[in-house]
Amino acid sequence: MSVARHPATPAPESPWQTTLRGFAARFGERVAVASRGRTLTFAQLAGQADAVRAAVIEAGAGTGEPVAIFARNGPGVVVASYGVMASGAAEFVVDLNLGPDDVSYALGIMNVRHALVERSELRRVASLGLNVLVLEDVIAHPARPIAAPPFDARAWGKAIMTSGTTGRPKAIIHRHDRRWYAHVLLRSHLPFAPGAADRVLLMTAYAHGAALIAAAWLESGASIELIDGVDVAYADELFARGEVTAVFAPPTVSC
Repeated sequence: MSVARHPATPAPESPWQTTLRGFAARFGERVAVASRGRTLTFAQLAGQADAVRAAVIEAGAGTGEPVAIFARNGPGVVVASYGVMASGAAEFVVDLNLGPDDVSYALGIMNVRHALVERSELRRVASLGLNVLVLEDVIAHPARPIAAPPFDARAWGKAIMTSGTTGRPKAIIHRHDRRWYAHVLLRSHLPFAPGAADRVLLMTAYAHGAALIAAAWLESGASIELIDGVDVAYADELFARGEVTAVFAPPTVSC
């Protein structure tokens, strides 16, 4: 008696990895991220994030394991964010406004072992005992072919820290599936549907709300201008030149 063999069910893939492939295929050479004249196309974002994904997996970061990202607002932090998420690990974009004691405390309570660090921030992490991946070195070469582990939607996907105004900062954890639902819901509730000709100006920390807004715009095929800190004069220049169509900021900035 012969037994019919059925093809194995493919392992579930991270929606972030699927999104990155879509970036390259759908939007290609359009600008995804701009920052004071530096630009990153959607194809470049996809390729560099894939290099991060592979490096994080090769470093031994497990599914749902927090990986710290030390990067200023700009193309690098976006690449690192998507790459870590696509690996199945949990991204922890460190708010660089936190003091060294609070950063060390945050890393400790989450048992962080690995960090992606821009070269300019290496001194900040020198004494923290982390396995450091220098972001510029990681993205300088194409990703080595390496398969991601099966995607676990219930694993940790993102960690953020509270501001610490009422005591030591506390960790807030989002599962991968709930982070993805947040992206979908935010895109459906934007004041208008952004398109290829639209760009949003983001001046607040990528560790907090700017990351969600960035993803909502990028996944709609629009672009972001991501700068490190509030700069009203620069914002006025961008609006005068018609280079941005929206701005995301708290009322104290936007007013």
